[in-house]
Amino acid sequence: MTLTIPEGEMVGHGNDMHASQITAGAFESVNPGESTTYCYIAESAGIFKYHCSGVKLAAMDQHVLSGMYGIAIVDPANGYKKLMVEKTSGSGELDRVFYELMH
Repeated sequence: MTLTIPEGEMVGHGNDMHASQITAGAFESVNPGESTTYCYIAESAGIFKYHCSGVKLAAMDQHVLSGMYGIAIVDPANGYKKLMVEKTSGSGELDRVFYELMH
């Protein structure tokens, strides 16, 4: 992931990617007008949050409350398992009454 902070910004920003399972303190923040590339190894599949870690973790809450956060989806290395779908009617036929009620 590459984080670039525009020249006009007043403060630096960092990144805390929870998929990396490494503390945000291990990564330096990026100053205005600079760019840094972070390298993460996501060892576990799942849905993880990421957010701005502020400058050396200072003001992290204010950065997150300002909307500097998101979600990362890490797919399983071996792909997804085929899902088992249970049919409610048992016959596999469409329940037209239920369908019409829902639409």
